[in-house]
Parts: sequence; structure tokens; C-alpha cells
Amino acid sequence: MNILCYGAGSLGSLYAAQLQEAGHEVTVLTRGRRLADLREHGIRLEDGATGRQSTTHVGVVETLEPSDAYDLVLVVMAKHHLTAVLPHLASNRGTPNILFMCNNAAGPAVMVDALGPERVLLGFPGAAGYPTGDVIRYVIVSRREQPTTVGEVHHPRGITPRLRRIRSTLEEAGFPAAICPNMDAWLKTHAAEIVPTAGALYREEDELSRLAASNHSIDLMIQAIRENYRVLLARRISITPRNHSVFRWLPRALLRGIIRRQLQSELTEIKIGHVKSAATEMKLLADELRGHAGDTRDTPAMDELYAHIVEAADLLSASSHG
Repeated sequence: MNILCYGAGSLGSLYAAQLQEAGHEVTVLTRGRRLADLREHGIRLEDGATGRQSTTHVGVVETLEPSDAYDLVLVVMAKHHLTAVLPHLASNRGTPNILFMCNNAAGPAVMVDALGPERVLLGFPGAAGYPTGDVIRYVIVSRREQPTTVGEVHHPRGITPRLRRIRSTLEEAGFPAAICPNMDAWLKTHAAEIVPTAGALYREEDELSRLAASNHSIDLMIQAIRENYRVLLARRISITPRNHSVFRWLPRALLRGIIRRQLQSELTEIKIGHVKSAATEMKLLADELRGHAGDTRDTPAMDELYAHIVEAADLLSASSHG
């Protein structure tokens, strides 16, 4: 398969390298220093579970031309960067399948309006990573925890031949993969969970150990997730995957213990460590969730964590301009 990875951040680079190693023809679109680094050194990875390091060379381009033809474009980037790239994707008519692997609590309308429903696919990575110098330290998440998940925007059956092919391609590259018939609900459920997690982490000044030790912050996270679930259900958006619904009724003390153990796991720093530098995106997702709640929302825990998200986003913005 001829694949373009649009974006060379940690996850875009990981998917590009794994797909290239699996025998696909992979090109990465990036600019500036990252462009020069990839051309000279390739993609350098370190498996967070084993410590194994690897280097993979891929094709690198600066632009997507209207006449370029790929079997698949993977768009792997933070949600707040998406608006800027949509015109470039729209001008390219040679690629029939564009898979957006981004956080998204607002729905697919902006992508569909730009590209048409027949070209848009939704998905989410089953991996996490962050850069340590010039090397990306990563973990590929197990199928049980969170496979790379893909889906159509609107299709009566939900599972199509192109989804099956993409799932097989991802599996061949070492990513446990799944097809979700309602990917929009999946993404909104994920946002309902990751936004409170981010807010609780920011409340504890980005320290996972402090968060793991704070009953109050964990309880705020649990309550905020439940509030977000209620908002989604009130809009007739199902909690997806269905097994996440247990979060609504499991005793708080049990959930607190489960979350604390997860926070203390050696790989959690990789799995959610990127949230520390993602406050701008987390605020956008929080605003999208608040839009679903409307003016009549009853979300006190989420409102409290939202204040910490706003503060973290403001600090990140100030540091980037300072």
C-alpha cells in the first residue's frame, strides 16, 4: 500500500516506521527541522517496554500536491492543527481514503464538509509516545486495552471492504486493530475520559505520582467522567466501547483503586505523559464537550477541572510566546 503520513509527531512517526518496516511504501509530510532530521537520520524509535531501539528511513515531502495519489493518507496530529491542513487535503483529489486519527469531540462535520463523506475515515491510535531528544519513546497498547480503532463516518453496515483492508494493514505492521461501527461515539467517549484525566493531572502540576496519591483529584476525575457520560447519553450518544459503561456504576472506591494502580504502572508515563504538553488540545476538547452540555449543564466536577485545563493552556501559550 502507498501511504502518506500527514504529520511527523511522535505517533505519526511511529505509524510511518512500523508500516514501512511491514513492507509498505510510506512517505511522511513534514517541514522545518523535522524534515531535515528525517532526511538525514530517519525515524528513531525506542520501545518503552523492551528498550529496543530502531531506525527506519522513509520518504519525506514538504507538501501534498493536488495530483499526488496515495492509497491512504493517515492524518495523525493534535485536533487544533486540523483546520490548517484541511484545505491541502481537499485540493488533493488523487487519494480516496483519508483516515483522521485525531482526538475529536465535535463530530466529523468539518472533515466531511471539506472532503466529502466518501473520502473521510475516522480512527484513533492504539499507541502512545513522546520524544526524548531525537528518539521517540513509545508503547503499542494491547488489543484488550485499546487497539488502533477505525470506522466509517456514515455507513449502514459500518464495516466496509476498505476498513477491513486498513485493519489488516495495521495488524501486519504490529498494531492490534479493530473496526468500530460508530467511531464518532467512540471518539466522544474517549474525549469524555481523557479530558478529566488531563484536568486532574494539571491539578497536580503534571506529577503522576502526586495524582496517584490524591484521593480528591482521582475522585474529581471519576465524577467528571460520569458527568461527561451523562452529557453524551442525554444527546443520545452511546458510550463506546460498551464495556466502558461500567464506569457509571462501579463503586467509587473500587474505581479509585483501579485508577491508582494504572497511574503507578511503569508505562503510564508514556501512555498519558503526552498530556502534559497537550493543554491546548485538551482545552479544545473540553470546549467541545461543554458545547454538548449546553447552558443547562450540571457538571460541577468537570467545571472545576476545566479551570485547571484553562490555566495549563494559558501557561503553555505564554511559554511558547516567551
